[in-house]
Amino acid sequence: MESMTKSWRAKVDYHVLAAAIYWNDELPPNLDWLAENSMRPVLRYRTSLLLGKPESQWEPFWVAAKTAFPQWIGFRSDRCTSTKRLVQLIDEMENQSNEWIDGLD
Repeated sequence: MESMTKSWRAKVDYHVLAAAIYWNDELPPNLDWLAENSMRPVLRYRTSLLLGKPESQWEPFWVAAKTAFPQWIGFRSDRCTSTKRLVQLIDEMENQSNEWIDGLD
């Protein structure tokens, strides 16, 4: 994870299974399923922080990730600090995701 570098063209995506946002430069494109699964709680915890509602059940994963790869770009302050724009974006992406899931019925 520490090999990932910030892209000035990075865009925010929504991880449906994690119910979380992430920037598309944070995860390697060839990430195996086990590593991707292990990142879900980390992404979810950060999203809960951004929403101002920390979900404590995910905090141990966050702490473990910060210990394992402290220089990961996902820990940058600009990606861990809540802003009105990010909260609005999370709400919009979550709503779109829920609408898509509801349409699967």
